[in-house]
Amino acid sequence: MAIPKLIPIGYLDVKGSPTRYIGTFDGGKQFFGFAMEIEINSKPSGIAVLHRFDKSGRHIGSDYEVTENQAQEGLDALQGLLSKLGKVQFEDIRIRLFKTKIFGTEHGLIADIDDEDPSYECVNFEPTELSFEYPWDGSFST
Repeated sequence: MAIPKLIPIGYLDVKGSPTRYIGTFDGGKQFFGFAMEIEINSKPSGIAVLHRFDKSGRHIGSDYEVTENQAQEGLDALQGLLSKLGKVQFEDIRIRLFKTKIFGTEHGLIADIDDEDPSYECVNFEPTELSFEYPWDGSFST
């Protein structure tokens, strides 16, 4: 089964869920936000990232904020990025594959096709450990 042009991603309102900060804003534009640990100049830090998409699911930009640590500061920074979008609705989204780099690290929704088994196809949300695959219903694995 081929990877669809629009990948459905299901919203899950559970503390710690990797899809807790997804949804729509500004009349149907979409977003996917998260906070995670990173290393900058060999120093542990945190980063809050907010990827934005148009109504058709095309990536239109990414915003980020570096924090001293990943835990609460990262979530606070993410809330700050979300507040700049105006009114948001947390809900399922449908977005297209995309790639961008932040601090030299690849971010995006990236196809992963197994060379040894081309019938297996999945899409990974990098740099997180989030994967989507057939039946392409918005569910994910980590």
